[in-house]
Amino acid sequence: MIEVRDLEKRYEGAKEPVLKGVSFSLETGALAAILGSSGAGKTTLLRCLVGLEAFDSGKITVDGVEVLGQDRLPGKSARAEALRQLRSRVGLVFQSFELFPHLSVLENLTLAPVLVKGLSRNVAEDRAHVLLKQVGLAEKGSAYPDHLSGGQKQRVAIARALAVEPRVLLYDEPTSALDPSLKHEIAETLRGLKPTGITQIVVTHDVPIAREAAEIVFVLDRGRIVESGPPSSVLDNPREEATRRLLGPSKSNGGGA
Repeated sequence: MIEVRDLEKRYEGAKEPVLKGVSFSLETGALAAILGSSGAGKTTLLRCLVGLEAFDSGKITVDGVEVLGQDRLPGKSARAEALRQLRSRVGLVFQSFELFPHLSVLENLTLAPVLVKGLSRNVAEDRAHVLLKQVGLAEKGSAYPDHLSGGQKQRVAIARALAVEPRVLLYDEPTSALDPSLKHEIAETLRGLKPTGITQIVVTHDVPIAREAAEIVFVLDRGRIVESGPPSSVLDNPREEATRRLLGPSKSNGGGA
């Protein structure tokens, strides 16, 4: 479903690239976490994957849609079409939810399917009710965002992203705005989406959410993926110092799991 090869991204004036030859692949339906400290390049990688950020070299392929780096740019129209197709396949759940406060939960979920995908309001509402049930909020359709808890807002944001039927769903620090007590319900929601076959990537520095939700973990450090594998391997028996730093003092000084 996703293949990233030799992705490099440099910001003008920076001494070195923020992404330095990032490569990884994911099968359809996988649930992955990209872990890294602040400044590791996680947000830049996410923005490249969703088509919001151009990159200098390398290649991203999502569901057969190929986007090339600036060093291999095709014509403007071909690149614009590739980006359009990429964005139609990839959904993004924002860190701060970004729900429309003046719209009900149901209206938040139906806006894009009606305006962007051209669905009738009845069809969009039927699908919205199914999605709300899927994320455990069947009774919240008429509620407004201000009346929801942080965990409920995040689950509405996930349902809204699902409403446009993406093949890939990206999450930008989905638990950073939540109390620790609410993080478990988000992990359960992510795992609950597995039967849909949607490929999910959680970009985070939150080790517990990666451990609880993900099937595979990638550790990004200073623009490079330095370690990857199942959480039980990467997080319990880290090989790299960057991973041990994320896990805290007991791992950094060589302590056991």
